Amino acid sequence: MLALAELVPEQGAVLAIGAELGTGLVVAAAWAQPSAAGDLRIGGWWEAAPTVSWLVAGGGVLLAAQLVSLPAVSVGLAAAALALAALRTVIVTRDVRQLVLHRREALTDDLTGLPNRRALLRRLELLTRDRGRGRRRAALLLADLDGFKELNDALGHAAGDALLARVGERLAAVGGAYTVRLGGDEFAAVVEAPLDPQAVARRMLAALSEPFTLDDITVGVGASIGIARYPDDATTSGELVRRADVAMYDAKRRRVGVAAYTAERDGFSRARVALAAPACRGGSPPRSRATACAASGSSSR
Repeated sequence: MLALAELVPEQGAVLAIGAELGTGLVVAAAWAQPSAAGDLRIGGWWEAAPTVSWLVAGGGVLLAAQLVSLPAVSVGLAAAALALAALRTVIVTRDVRQLVLHRREALTDDLTGLPNRRALLRRLELLTRDRGRGRRRAALLLADLDGFKELNDALGHAAGDALLARVGERLAAVGGAYTVRLGGDEFAAVVEAPLDPQAVARRMLAALSEPFTLDDITVGVGASIGIARYPDDATTSGELVRRADVAMYDAKRRRVGVAAYTAERDGFSRARVALAAPACRGGSPPRSRATACAASGSSSR
């Protein structure tokens, strides 16, 4: 350190070195690849390369000018490089803010302010990208409001929208879940371990059990919730959504409020299609097996 102090006569050069190193660390952190639980990447290191190059080149020349005599042209070009780096930083910051705003709008439901279907699918893609080979455990909950269509027809679409917004507020207040509005009267939630998805689903139902007041009219609405677990029930995002949907309709049909996915109640499960395949090849299937046979035939082609 004493030798460095003798080589650098002014403290400003030392501060310049620290500033350059700090800038490099900030840029590296900003453009580092996210973890498996993070968001999708916007860009890469190459987008920061011009700014970093100008900072290093300009700062290096100005630092060298503190130690040796350099032509004024070199110093001027170095200052211009730093000015260009600052200008590019301002432009990139503005563009990133606009991109974040547009992405937020694209991933947000206008009526409830909750994340929308696109946001859910993106989160599920991140969740399931290791196809169950990792240690992450989670569950997808799909909720469909019971009796909403009748209320919407009786009270009008404005009251129906107000009711959906209130439902979204209550579901978002349930702890431990990433709550989403899929569209219409369907909502979803992602629950990750160690939380119990059954307990979260019960809390969602409890949150909707209190009546809603809309324009001096008190209405009640319930929900049917289906649960599919990752990776126990499915290892891809599409299959996880489909099996949660099967469980949700099972809960609605049996009027039990909450139902977990089981292959026995899934008419399109691989096991049931495989069992139906020999009967399909043997001749005309019974009416009850027509759907499974159609699925088996399409998968075999």
